Amino acid sequence: MFWCRQLIALSVGLGAGFLALTGIYVIIGFFIALFLVSYLYYSKMLNINEEEFGANELFMEGVGNAFGLFLVRQTHSTLFI
Repeated sequence: MFWCRQLIALSVGLGAGFLALTGIYVIIGFFIALFLVSYLYYSKMLNINEEEFGANELFMEGVGNAFGLFLVRQTHSTLFI
């Protein structure tokens, strides 16, 4: 799931950078997309019960790294393209 989050961060960051979107709404949209895709992947594809593993551990793994990649990618795309 770590690499899936990195892929989401990369794609959303590139999209926001190419469209020149900035501000808090882009960051909030990134987190909504990240957690929504993560939840759907865990619940539908892997059939993992949140109560057995704990929702915090499932949703927070790699979020900091994904957020950093998102910010770098968005800034780089906005400035240099």
